[in-house]
Amino acid sequence: DSIKKTGPHRKIGAVGTVNMFRNAEKIGEILGLSIKNYIIDDAIGQEIIDHMIADGCDTIIGSYNACSMARRRGVESYMIYTGRQSLVRAISEAKQIAKAAWEEQENSLYIKSVLDYASEGIMSIDPAGQIKSINMAAEKLLGFTAGAAVGKQIEDFPVPSKLKAWMLDDKTYVDERFFPLEA
Repeated sequence: DSIKKTGPHRKIGAVGTVNMFRNAEKIGEILGLSIKNYIIDDAIGQEIIDHMIADGCDTIIGSYNACSMARRRGVESYMIYTGRQSLVRAISEAKQIAKAAWEEQENSLYIKSVLDYASEGIMSIDPAGQIKSINMAAEKLLGFTAGAAVGKQIEDFPVPSKLKAWMLDDKTYVDERFFPLEA
């Protein structure tokens, strides 16, 4: 928070290993700050700090050593704390993300199986007319497979014109039936 108070015109240099600052530049975009990563393989030397200062960095974030070197050069610095607590938090977040991804996959498979075994043909398209999904009944009715259609434009497939027009308009329909399917 104190870095943000220094103003968006500041140039911040983040120095550390690739794992420490994987998304620092994206965080900078979110906060409206200019952050440049300086990735190192091993110990931080004074030369990397001097290089950062020469690049115009007026604030440096990194390890204890990086901050000590920056302060010796009169540059504002903020230390990134790492240790057991950071590792435990990272593992906990990774577990939560993995669990959420697994639950999402399970939900997707459940919805797919419900749609695939529905007796009525179901096709979804996005507002731009791109086909997002087709169930097995719709494949049989329309004569093309989901594999051939998903990701393509509805205009590129032999869907009956009345049905195509209905699918592309902005109105909401509930329990509509289009029989017989004719062009």
